[in-house]
Amino acid sequence: MSTAERARVAACWLIAGAFALALALWGIGGATPRVVAQASGYDMLGAALQAWGIAPITVSEDNASAAESREVVAQPAREVQLAPLPDRPGYTLYVPQGPDVPRQAVLVLHGMGDNGPSIATQLLPYARAHNWVVIAPTIPYGDWRSPDALTGEELRLLPQLANLLASVPAETGVKLSGRTLLFGFSRGAQAALRFTMLYPERVEAVAALSAGTYTLPVKSVLTSAGVTRAPLPFGVADLEQLAGRGIDPVRLAGVRFWIGVGARDNNYNDVPRQWDPFVGSTRVERATRYASVLSELGCDAQVSVVPNAGHEISAAMVEQFTGFLGAAAERALVHLEPSTSVASVPLMAARKINRGV
Repeated sequence: MSTAERARVAACWLIAGAFALALALWGIGGATPRVVAQASGYDMLGAALQAWGIAPITVSEDNASAAESREVVAQPAREVQLAPLPDRPGYTLYVPQGPDVPRQAVLVLHGMGDNGPSIATQLLPYARAHNWVVIAPTIPYGDWRSPDALTGEELRLLPQLANLLASVPAETGVKLSGRTLLFGFSRGAQAALRFTMLYPERVEAVAALSAGTYTLPVKSVLTSAGVTRAPLPFGVADLEQLAGRGIDPVRLAGVRFWIGVGARDNNYNDVPRQWDPFVGSTRVERATRYASVLSELGCDAQVSVVPNAGHEISAAMVEQFTGFLGAAAERALVHLEPSTSVASVPLMAARKINRGV
């Protein structure tokens, strides 16, 4: 192609682009601006090139679709932020780019002093790869070391989390499918497990990392003093009385559990003593004890004591819990397990992160 021809091609591109932009802004023919711009730009460019005696450039629909797909994959997740309401905490929603179709949701719960967007960064690359919607509330936790304060807070918070999940489609227009995946770290792990205990019909699988306290899904435990009643927040002896609903063993057994803790997250002084008779005196002992009780109840529960890790979210931990959640979601699809839209379930009345506890 001669220099003169190259100049004519460049001029044609500029003219076609200007017309395409104008047509896109006017929305000619009822098409979306982007579609009009593409179609009109290529058509006008071809006509202009032919007028100048130059063979037009052709773009096949297959090539255009492939380019569009590459563009979508490269784009970050769409981020939606919603302010807190009286019946639910504020949250940030991360939605993969692409068609408006129902997607798997994963609810992530942060620890003390942290926030939803910070904890969400641990899962976003994996969520984008698997087309998941990440729901990350920011929760103003209170005193988790006081059994009475913790019980009152959880009885308020857990229904609010249920409200949050049910409200996402109406508030954001994002469609969710199946039962929810949960991940919680530290204080968030406590809330994730208690939410699962109270609403097992909403949860496909839960990964709980480095919880400091646990609520055993039993009404009594055998301690050094004999058989001991276990009220909230140690057990569920008074759950139905306080929460308006009790444990559903059948549905709880349908949830998959991953209980993780760092091998070095073993400081006796880091956790409150009131739980010692029920689950042990350190985070490692408590994680192991909790998983054991779940297994005795027929739940699919696994415990992972991660070597060389403390009270943190290490790369090895991320690899483990994301792999667990991904496998749980895939098994649910393969087995065609019945699932319920979170919007249709009746609600109940009533990097390292070292800051969470």
